[in-house]
Amino acid sequence: MKTQSVRAVVRMIILGVILSVAVTFGANAATPGNDSVDSVSSKQLNIRYAGVDADQLLSFNVKYNNPTGQKFSITVYDGNNEILYRESYSDKVFKKEFRLAKNDISKLTFLVQAGKQISKEEFDVNISTREIIDVVASRNEK
Repeated sequence: MKTQSVRAVVRMIILGVILSVAVTFGANAATPGNDSVDSVSSKQLNIRYAGVDADQLLSFNVKYNNPTGQKFSITVYDGNNEILYRESYSDKVFKKEFRLAKNDISKLTFLVQAGKQISKEEFDVNISTREIIDVVASRNEK
């Protein structure tokens, strides 16, 4: 009889743990905001600095995976929050090279918005100019 009581208590504890876990997962799933992502995931958006090209323009490669084909917008701001570029797209796989004049740019912000999803990538731009002077010295032999 004592063995049956211990088994019954253990079963009740296990059942209680299972119910607690189920209620916890159910509550988390029902929490507002959990069903929609607030930011675009890094798997969807990739922004990479590509360097300065021959025309002295800053190059950035932007790739955005949009499997649903939902309309999204890309806005590029400078350090003064002035809009340098703004356009909307609905490509499922978006790839674009942004070439921006480096004049007086100290900061760039890329903002991608798809419905309620927003992602912001910021880049600090530090430009240094160096003058290279080649000097060749040769020995005069007499």
